[in-house]
Amino acid sequence: ALIWASGKNRTGTGPRGELHTHFKLNPTGDRLRLLGPEQPRTVASELEFGPQSPDHSYGYPTEGDAKVLRFFARPTPLQPNGASSITNQTAEVRFSVQRGYFDAPFRLTLACETPGAVIRYTTNGSPPLAPGSLAYTEPLALTASTVIRAAALAPDRVPSRSQTHTYLVGLPPEYRAIPSLSLVTDTNNLYGRTGIMEVRPRNTTKRGPEWERPVSMEYLEPGSGDGFQ
Repeated sequence: ALIWASGKNRTGTGPRGELHTHFKLNPTGDRLRLLGPEQPRTVASELEFGPQSPDHSYGYPTEGDAKVLRFFARPTPLQPNGASSITNQTAEVRFSVQRGYFDAPFRLTLACETPGAVIRYTTNGSPPLAPGSLAYTEPLALTASTVIRAAALAPDRVPSRSQTHTYLVGLPPEYRAIPSLSLVTDTNNLYGRTGIMEVRPRNTTKRGPEWERPVSMEYLEPGSGDGFQ
């Protein structure tokens, strides 16, 4: 059986007959236990996992070393996992300057400690691994307010987590004196056939998880540089 850890708590009685748990798994790492029905409960199986990556599955291979947990570039629900050489994630991109307010232009350096990693980035709000992203080769000169989204890729590893930093450069004093909230997402999430802000075909009236979109939110506090993402 295929069971979705979605938090929707569905027992397979709906039109599609899907099974959904009443809980979700933490994408940054979690522990999953299967318990027997008897009392007191006994653990029938247990799996502890670290950070996960979109569009990759995680488990034991059915070819090769079956004792080492691996990532799989092609998820195969209800089918054998097959073989995979992917054992870990790429380290996250390090930004030489953290998000915030800036009085003057500056140069931003991006780095990744994983050997052989390639850093990709965007400045238009789209995901850094989307088609059309740029390869980082030298420090970036930021002369105006800019949003940098970056991620890294390396051989035999899943991509790193995408990171977003908003740099507000050279704003008038009245703007620098108040906090800012930066919301960043791909334009396609807002407009177009599947965009949530599209008036035709009335996407603005639709509700539910199917119409939720990923957004990076940054709270920027002037002066002290405090805030969060």
